[in-house]
Amino acid sequence: MDITKLKAIVKPLMHSVLLKVHPDFFAHQPAAKTINHSSIQRLQELMAPVLSSEPTKHSSKPVQESLEFISRAAANSIQPELKSTKITFSQHVPRSITELQAQRSQDLVNLCRALDIDVGDAEKQLGEVIKLDSQHRRESAMQQLARLRAARAREAQMNYKRRTNPHAMLLKKLRESSWSPQLRMEKSDDLESLNRNMVFFDARVSSSRYADIVKNIEGQLSKLEYSKWASLPIMVVAKWKDAFKNGASKFPGFVIIPQDFNTQAI
Repeated sequence: MDITKLKAIVKPLMHSVLLKVHPDFFAHQPAAKTINHSSIQRLQELMAPVLSSEPTKHSSKPVQESLEFISRAAANSIQPELKSTKITFSQHVPRSITELQAQRSQDLVNLCRALDIDVGDAEKQLGEVIKLDSQHRRESAMQQLARLRAARAREAQMNYKRRTNPHAMLLKKLRESSWSPQLRMEKSDDLESLNRNMVFFDARVSSSRYADIVKNIEGQLSKLEYSKWASLPIMVVAKWKDAFKNGASKFPGFVIIPQDFNTQAI
């Protein structure tokens, strides 16, 4: 909101209101003077978001009061008749300080009309300022949205480039012989060598058991006569039943080995 332009519109209107209902003009009407004095004080408080040079916080509660002003109905008569004017400020809860400023400015225009004060083209100017501010806020919101979308797109692209399968990464490390030194020492030299690149694990097998399972298989290679079928890939499953569906193997071409397999049980 261009507060400078807004003040240029609002200040003359406030001046016209004071000339119309200032308490000093009603020195001989104490009741009218008291009413106007109270209402003007409250009016200045309500217009503070527009006229004050200090930052103002807008309330989240709507205004639920009406202001009363006493004015002279006929200023040229010897004993002018007093006129009471009541106006209720907008009860709409503003979402921002700029919306509050626009709301208060429009309320002041309505007060001037109620007091028969000529507002000239003030309302038109006010509408142009509010419209321009609305356009700026929409453009700003669209720019922020565009920046957010661009950031999300860059993030998605980076995630796509570095996407990984945790199971695949673990298997890769295992196949690169990233076993613990203890496991290497426990292997006997007379055991046949297991081709780890040919070992695969079913999704039901916990990754935390991969090392122990491979160790168990390597300890039984000779009993399994591994050299006769070393060219075939191995699929480790949690249980025998996990390898079959409707009597057919779910992993054709693989040698199925349960994770707790033991040749001594055969």
